[in-house]
Amino acid sequence: MAERRFTRGLGRVGLAAQLREDVSQAVRATATQARPRLADPIDFEEYVNKNKVVLSNDPLRELVMYPADDISYTIVNRETRTLHSLASVLLEKEVSNPLVKQCLTTYSQPLTTITYKYLPYSGSYLQLPRLPKVDDLKEQVYEIDTDIEQRDLAILSNGENILKRGYLLKAPEGGNEKIFGNFSAKTFKRRFACLRQEVDGTYLLEFHKDERKNDSKGALVMDFCTQINKNPRRGKCCFELTFSEGGKSVLLSAESEADLEDWMDKLTRVIHADKPQDDHRSERGITPPSSNYGTLRGLEHSLNPQLIKYAHETDFSIAQARKEDRHQLFNCYSSLPRHEGENGSIEYRDESDIYPFEEKFGVRIRITCKSIKFKLQAPIDSADGLLGQIEPYFTSLALYDTINGCKISEDFHFDLNNSFSRGLLQKNKKKEEKFRDFKDHLSSVPIPLQLAGVPEEWLAYPKQSTMSVQNPHSEIYLVLKIEKVLQGSINQSVEPYIKNPDPKSLQKLQKNIKTCCQRLGEYRMPFGWCARSVFKSNGEIDSVAEFSPIYKSEEKKISDTEMLKLLNDFKKPEKMNKLTVIPGSVSVEVSSSHQTLPNSVTSALEPVKPFPNPPTHEPTFEVQEFLRSKVDFIHPYISFCNHLYLYPKFLNYENQKSFSRARNLVCMVELRDSDMEGSQPLKVIHSSPGLSGVFISTSYTAVLHHNTFPEWNDEIKIALPHNLTPSHHLLFTFAHIAIEGAKAGKKEDPIETVGYSWLPLINKGRICTEEQVLPVAAHLPFKYLSVEPLGLGKGFSGPEIRWVDGQKNMFKVQMRLVSTILSNDQHLTNFFNTSASLIPSDNTSISSNISLPKMVLTNDVEMALFALDIKNIIEFLPTILNQLFLVMLSGGIDVPINVTRVLVHITHEIYEAGREDIIYSYIKYVQNITSQGKKTVHEELCQSLAQLLQSSNVDPLTSNKILKHLQFFFSFVSRSMTIHLLTTARIKVNSKMVRNERFSEDFQLAVKSLVELVSTNIIQKYKEMPVETRAANKALAHFLKQCLGMMNRGYVFGLIKLYLECFSPGDPITLHSFKFTVMRIVCSHEHFIPLNLPVFNTPNSIDPKKAKLRHSIDEFHLSPEFNSHHFLVGALLSEVRSALGEVGEVQRLSISVLRDLLAKHAFDDRYLQSAQQGRVSTLYFPVISVLMENVSRLSWPYHAKGSSYAPSLRKGNDARSSTRTKTSSIYGRAGGSLDLSGTPTPSLRSSIRGEVGRSDSSYLAIIAGPGAHGIPYVSQQPLSPPLVHGRSNTSLESEDRPPSVANSDLQEEEDDLDDTASSISKSHSRNLSVAFTGESGTVRYDKLGSSEVKDLLMCFLHVLKHVSEVHLVTWWLTLTKESLTNFFTLLTSHDGEGWVKALQEANLATEVGLIVLDVLCNFTTHCGDLVKGEGCEEILQQVFSLHLLFLQLGQSESLMKHVFAALRAFINNFPSALFQGIVICKLTNMRHEACAVLYLLMRSNYEFTRRTGINRVHLQVIISVSQLLGEVIGLNNSRFQESMALINSYASSDKAMTNTGKNSDIFVRFVSEVRDLTKRIRTVLVATAQMREHERDPEMLCDLQHSLAASYAATPELRTTWLQAMAKHHVKNGDMSEAAFCQLHIAALMAEYLKHQGEYPEGCKVFEIVSPNIPIDESNLRLDADLVGIFINVSLSLQLTKMSQCNAYSRAVEVNASQKRLLGRYFRVAFYGATYFEEEAGKAYVYKEPKVTSLAEISERLYHQYCEKFGKESVKMIMDSNFVDADELDSRYAYIQVTHVHPYFPEEERPNRQTEFEKNHNINSFVFETPFTLEGKAHGKLEDQWKRRVLVTTAYSFPYVKKRILITSTEVNEMSPIEVAIDEMESRVKELKEIINKKPTDVKKLQLKLQGSISVQVNAGPLAYASTFLEELRSVSYPVNQVARLKDVYREFMMTSKQALDLNGSLISNDQYEYQMALETNFTELLNSLSTIFNEPLLLAQVQVDSLLKRSSQHYLSMISSPGGASIA
Repeated sequence: MAERRFTRGLGRVGLAAQLREDVSQAVRATATQARPRLADPIDFEEYVNKNKVVLSNDPLRELVMYPADDISYTIVNRETRTLHSLASVLLEKEVSNPLVKQCLTTYSQPLTTITYKYLPYSGSYLQLPRLPKVDDLKEQVYEIDTDIEQRDLAILSNGENILKRGYLLKAPEGGNEKIFGNFSAKTFKRRFACLRQEVDGTYLLEFHKDERKNDSKGALVMDFCTQINKNPRRGKCCFELTFSEGGKSVLLSAESEADLEDWMDKLTRVIHADKPQDDHRSERGITPPSSNYGTLRGLEHSLNPQLIKYAHETDFSIAQARKEDRHQLFNCYSSLPRHEGENGSIEYRDESDIYPFEEKFGVRIRITCKSIKFKLQAPIDSADGLLGQIEPYFTSLALYDTINGCKISEDFHFDLNNSFSRGLLQKNKKKEEKFRDFKDHLSSVPIPLQLAGVPEEWLAYPKQSTMSVQNPHSEIYLVLKIEKVLQGSINQSVEPYIKNPDPKSLQKLQKNIKTCCQRLGEYRMPFGWCARSVFKSNGEIDSVAEFSPIYKSEEKKISDTEMLKLLNDFKKPEKMNKLTVIPGSVSVEVSSSHQTLPNSVTSALEPVKPFPNPPTHEPTFEVQEFLRSKVDFIHPYISFCNHLYLYPKFLNYENQKSFSRARNLVCMVELRDSDMEGSQPLKVIHSSPGLSGVFISTSYTAVLHHNTFPEWNDEIKIALPHNLTPSHHLLFTFAHIAIEGAKAGKKEDPIETVGYSWLPLINKGRICTEEQVLPVAAHLPFKYLSVEPLGLGKGFSGPEIRWVDGQKNMFKVQMRLVSTILSNDQHLTNFFNTSASLIPSDNTSISSNISLPKMVLTNDVEMALFALDIKNIIEFLPTILNQLFLVMLSGGIDVPINVTRVLVHITHEIYEAGREDIIYSYIKYVQNITSQGKKTVHEELCQSLAQLLQSSNVDPLTSNKILKHLQFFFSFVSRSMTIHLLTTARIKVNSKMVRNERFSEDFQLAVKSLVELVSTNIIQKYKEMPVETRAANKALAHFLKQCLGMMNRGYVFGLIKLYLECFSPGDPITLHSFKFTVMRIVCSHEHFIPLNLPVFNTPNSIDPKKAKLRHSIDEFHLSPEFNSHHFLVGALLSEVRSALGEVGEVQRLSISVLRDLLAKHAFDDRYLQSAQQGRVSTLYFPVISVLMENVSRLSWPYHAKGSSYAPSLRKGNDARSSTRTKTSSIYGRAGGSLDLSGTPTPSLRSSIRGEVGRSDSSYLAIIAGPGAHGIPYVSQQPLSPPLVHGRSNTSLESEDRPPSVANSDLQEEEDDLDDTASSISKSHSRNLSVAFTGESGTVRYDKLGSSEVKDLLMCFLHVLKHVSEVHLVTWWLTLTKESLTNFFTLLTSHDGEGWVKALQEANLATEVGLIVLDVLCNFTTHCGDLVKGEGCEEILQQVFSLHLLFLQLGQSESLMKHVFAALRAFINNFPSALFQGIVICKLTNMRHEACAVLYLLMRSNYEFTRRTGINRVHLQVIISVSQLLGEVIGLNNSRFQESMALINSYASSDKAMTNTGKNSDIFVRFVSEVRDLTKRIRTVLVATAQMREHERDPEMLCDLQHSLAASYAATPELRTTWLQAMAKHHVKNGDMSEAAFCQLHIAALMAEYLKHQGEYPEGCKVFEIVSPNIPIDESNLRLDADLVGIFINVSLSLQLTKMSQCNAYSRAVEVNASQKRLLGRYFRVAFYGATYFEEEAGKAYVYKEPKVTSLAEISERLYHQYCEKFGKESVKMIMDSNFVDADELDSRYAYIQVTHVHPYFPEEERPNRQTEFEKNHNINSFVFETPFTLEGKAHGKLEDQWKRRVLVTTAYSFPYVKKRILITSTEVNEMSPIEVAIDEMESRVKELKEIINKKPTDVKKLQLKLQGSISVQVNAGPLAYASTFLEELRSVSYPVNQVARLKDVYREFMMTSKQALDLNGSLISNDQYEYQMALETNFTELLNSLSTIFNEPLLLAQVQVDSLLKRSSQHYLSMISSPGGASIA
């Protein structure tokens, strides 16, 4: 790779990079845009107050007045699940604990909600409450979508309008008399003829191959037939038709004389019936022509109702018709995002999914206990009674999680005992009730059931419960535990159940059980257990699973730890089989519970709604779930719950000596509030089933028989009092149960106390729930709680106590706190206890005037809150936040800052845990503390945040957290602001307080400081902290948006300006993204329109003279006055305009904000009225000026499939260029677009004439209706894509990098563009924004992306659609002509590429078209003077071109009717303009509209020429028809004929044209002109009817087009049209050479025209150096007299030349250097069979095929092509190249002969044909050879082998405008066998010499030729020829001269072979020496053999061979064996 010139001068490493950086900085410095200066917003509140009356009386006051009912305040009572709120009940009592008090206050306070009435309008258009659906769009009808009518095909098949049909013999046209004399000759064709009448009255004589009428053979138009004569001289049944055009005649013959007479009669009547009848109407005088007339004048007198309807049209009625059935423009725009996230919209935080705090449950499980049955049963009443259970059972259920190894629910105790079993415990129950009656008053816990009036007995025997599991999985088990009355050891109790005792033993057992129940009924013992899984593997409830067998409880495996071990082995049968099974079964139903069952109670026994009272169902208990500490399962507390679960674990009495009997131990648990004498336990322990009351005072554990170290597994549930004091403690009493004594009845009371232990609940102000191991006292003195160790072993204070076993810790107990008002967290407790001293007692008041002491929150308490666990933070979040806000308002100077730090920490912890939803819930429903005295939360919080963000007080960690979570802090602030305004009546409907009085100046300063600090941090830290700054930016945007609804709006505008001024042009994309995110959010405000003051100085009516004076020009563009008065819109548009100078991503971002905002206004159901939309659009009117500033940047990407264009560059008024090039358009499915890089300046006349050839064809297409194919638009396609300037501002961050233009040859075009840019810049300097030439810096001309352009134009069209006419017209009057030109340029520039939704595309095309029509009609109606003055032709041209653009594109039916109406209005208002044509359609209404407009064009042309003719329309219509025919369009159908008849009808019924006074012949002439035009159209159609027949034969079709083009030599435009059609046809088929020559012929035609004009003397002769064909075809130019001029796109020609230089030269050099250029192959194709090929039969052509097409490929292509045409059975291929005798062929078949031919060059021409291009360019002679023998075979022996060489010459040289050229001459040369040998050997010599002489030598090709020439074993040709013709005995048979010539050839052959052999030896490498030796040996053998045949040594060759043989073979071996090889000397 060559060294770059840039790097040549670099001397050290890294210097190149340094230089690049310096250059980059220099360029960046010069290209930096100036920061847009934002205007200061007006004093909004002052303006509103001063103009209050004006604004109130505004007819659109809802747009300009801010609603007073926007914000409202609602207090909503809490929705609780229970009937009563215990928190409210307890709050009425005295509460001493600060934490408890604040919790109860939080749980009982009502919810506060703020309602924003218009909040649904606060998002993007996607969040609007009533967003229009795409389904609401109307389906548009397009011609291409409608079904093809069968009417045309049915006319022939059903005989409609057929006068005569039958067979006729038709002579060929132009035949001579010799042929006519014999009708049996093959030149006469038997045709099936059909004489029929068309819809328009025209008669046709059609010819077909047979009566099936499938294959048309032409037609005769009888309108031009002048006479019919019999011709008996040619035959008795012969007759001749004579036509008026050119004296043409057609000879026909009938099959019989009768048939002849019938044909003559029918044809004669047709001729006379077709003569036009002069309609002599009343003459009323001649109306003199006038220049001031209207085309529609006089139509009301027409006899045609359609014309009468048009006569009553006015501009107003046309405009009103367009307003019907309109659609929202953006609803039709498929590129508009339709789903969240597609448009990057983040402006709307949907609060509908934020709900109040509520109790969260997991999977709810309904458990219904049905029965427990054991195999052991006994008679209940007597020995013969029913069997039943013999004793009561105490049962419970609980859930265990083996994965996490814990119990996850409390115990649910249920009772399934029968009445007999319950009766056994009645005596003991009564005893307990008697003993505890006096203790009832000691309960300090309210009973919810008592509040509801439900008796406690209802809960005595529960059987049903509901459990909840947050994290379900298959390893959760439901465990059922069974206990029974204490009777002894477990083994003894289980034995009868297993062994089935006999009746006697059973009676004894029953008696023992009865005694134990009576004496020991309070005490229980473990009995058995069973379990089952609850969930399936997928987490669903397993309702089918059954409980396991009932296993015996083991005394040493009672604890939860042992139970979890058992459950881990539960699915292992080998382990479970070792357990003892108690025969029995358990029936418990497990199912899902989706709703709360009636008469349910919570775990705190609170009735749950619905709760029928009195109860109608059995109670359902909600079982408390023990949640794990996983954050996802934790939720804030919202209701009262205060439970302590107690778990006595063990008592170690193995070594105690204090008590003699202590084996059957039981632990009794009590909660007491005093240790004084006479104190009693509190009745707060939840009782077991069967006991009276829901609470008891003492609970007992199970008893393990004879166990001095019992391990219990009991759960005791205690309802803690809400006012816990240090005196509240747990008292544990241990006792020995004398089981055997009780059984024997020895003692009244079998219990003996053996120790005491106690545990205070409160320690250091908090409840203690840690695991405890306590000592046991042998007795219980008074004031035992005061016992504390003195330390240092000095004993204890308090009463003296006797300890068991030396005060060792012997008793272990665990506790679990489930409370929503108490916490075991010391930090939380300390915070509430300390902060309580800072808060006054009446702190619950929202607005209090009490002055508070300035106290400081200590750092210790602050650190305590920092140490809070996330679990406690979430659970007590509402309570903590309420307390913090109270402290903030109650503390000293430093307190708010410290509180803010705590808030930051808490918010961060919650966010990191992923639970930010609870903060939103708190803000929305709970936060209601706003002020305390003069302090407010929002002011204190803003000041604190500002201080924490200041650089002098920076804590990096805290400031980063503030930025990341700023959304929450701003939400706190805005919530406080809103509640403060509402609760202080500062916001009311009739409030007299103005906005600037709502908040103090200190608060506004704090907010400003905070906004400034946040903005600065965002700018400075966006790189290092992208997440934090992005979140802060979004939060700031939402805060500013909320402030607009509460604060002084002018002040908030200032904050927005302060933020925007932090950014600069050229900022990184990230900062631009931040800026437009803020703009998107702020501009999505629900009252965005009133905030912009849409009040304008607009006159009430349109008066062009006064409007300009009354309207301020500042309202039309982004002037400082506009930006100040309409601040938000002005700021947005200014930022968008500035962003257009940034990289592509920034452009897309800014434009999307503007697009989405306009879409929101369009869809907003509050502003759907037209007047409202007009006022809103006026706000955005400066968008038009922004687009006009960037008009040169609107461009479209190049598409290879025919939608490309070349930009038209022009200078001054001398340039002649088309104003349009054809690309796809937004108007329809195919379209056109303007080149916007400059301003067109051709004259109106030349421009319109230049457009004729591209537009009139569309008009006739509408009239004709559908053919067999669609009707694509015909356009000139440039040969290369447009060259666009690079994006100079594209940085490395940009994603869209346009292709660079890397060719300096385009500098001239760039200079032209610069000149154009300069002119545009000057034209805009007066009326457009100053920023265009000043503030925005350098004018940009880099192209915008297609998606950005589409979005911008959609905004532009939306504004134009809705803006008021007055505003628009006034603006037009202020524009210069250049600006008007650019405005109409924008109207034309629309792109439809990339739209995939058909319905939206169709409606969008229609809507855009209607908008453009609205604008055009408004302009022509109110600003007609602007286009009628001198020098205004350019504007008129653009207006008219816009009208015509509709006609060039495929439009919907609903749009086209308005297009035609607009055209009629334009023709009427501007009759002096030249008219161009219209379009085609198969839709009836559109076709009628098109016919009417075409007729009005004729009418206008007739009057414009002083009623002398319609020459101009006549010519252009014929040109248009020719263009359509170039596309093989079937115009000759019934709809087209009907349309022609309709036009004739219009002419005949136009009464106004008949009132011509005395000169009635004027009317006759007009009607005749119209009829003549329609007839000539029919002539052209019939003349080209054969194209449809050959549409699948590309070569024949091209021949027909070429013939038609040649016939239009007198009309250059028509010839150009057909040449363009041929070029398009070639491009479609990939024949680029032929397409290029079509363009060259067009260029030559232009040159010849310029020669006739005297401007280019050389004419087409100059093209002879390219091809000799061009002067032959183009030198005979003839011009019609009426043709004034021809449009020649000189700019396009020059551009094509430059592009060819730029793009083609380098490619040509490349392929020539590679020597691999493939320029095609040639084949001779001959056709035989007159029946099928007719005139083509017997003709032969040379076909040019692309690249390396083989003979088989072209043969197969032609075979299939003609099989489709004639049928597979009728086509045969001639597989050889022999001469064909046509007479010997079967006439039933079509024969095709294909032969490969080579270009032929005479000897004198060959030196000039060296390269591949020269050998394939300008060639017309070809040769092919055919071997044969005289016996008729193709091949034979050498002495019998002949060869035929055929040389053919074509009429034109290749390449040409056609792929095939007719062969005009054929020369045949037959060669004898010896001549064949001479020719073959000469060819070998020639080939060897070519290889030798070619430099560099192709070694591979050389070796192949050598081996084929001198290796006898592989090719015996040379030796065989010599043996056959040169041996002495055989040579005498041949001419002496030929033998001598052959010998000379052999001598030359050997010499040449020797040279080639030596050359190969000098070129080969070492590894080919052996190959060289073999070649030399073969050469020697051949030389010796030939010498023998010649009978003489070949002297010169023999000498050289001898010298060669002298070399030793050993020499070669040495070369082979040497390392480096050796060269041959």
